[in-house]
Amino acid sequence: MTQEFAGTPDRIDLYAFLARAFDYPDEAFWDRFEGRPLGDALGVNLVDPIPPEMAAGVIGRRSQEERAAEYFATFEGGVPAYEGLCRPEEGRDGIFEDLLRFYHYFGLRLSERGRDFPDSFVTELEFMAYLVRLEITATARGIEVSSLQRAQRDFLSRHLTAWTERACERFAERGIDNAYARLAAWSNALAKSHRDALEHRLADDLVRPRASEAPAIRTGTAQP
Repeated sequence: MTQEFAGTPDRIDLYAFLARAFDYPDEAFWDRFEGRPLGDALGVNLVDPIPPEMAAGVIGRRSQEERAAEYFATFEGGVPAYEGLCRPEEGRDGIFEDLLRFYHYFGLRLSERGRDFPDSFVTELEFMAYLVRLEITATARGIEVSSLQRAQRDFLSRHLTAWTERACERFAERGIDNAYARLAAWSNALAKSHRDALEHRLADDLVRPRASEAPAIRTGTAQP
């Protein structure tokens, strides 16, 4: 890794982009991103956080009517936008419980206005952006961040990499190759590369001596 920590401002932008992209299509948002390589549109550092296939990926220009039609055809046509419905064999109630433990541990509650289920793709991606922001803020204050990194790794392993992989399989099974199929593939590549970066960083911490005066913070653990 080129940084001393696994979170970067670019990763916040990537997770925030994907959260908006999986939501009902906003015309101004898609007018900004369609028709050019995503890496250029986002303006992120291509060396570290963004997988190459995501950086070079292009979603073609569509009318707003085409965007809405594609959204409904995708998520009402066999590829639900919820982790628990993508992974029914795991039991949706158990997925809900685990997600809510993560959210509540970090002081978050689902909004009462326009409330969605906790396993919404949008909600999970927004939560990852939030965790990365917490890590960056703690690092800037000189606070030890390994517990935050473990929380990110665990959330990626137990949720984001799992549902993005299953969503990609569902798209392939149904022969769907549209904007949302590409977003699922990009989300999966980003989640896996971020998880691997965190694993590398946490493994380094096991063998690197730590300064005894490093301040502590109560943050996430491996088992929220």
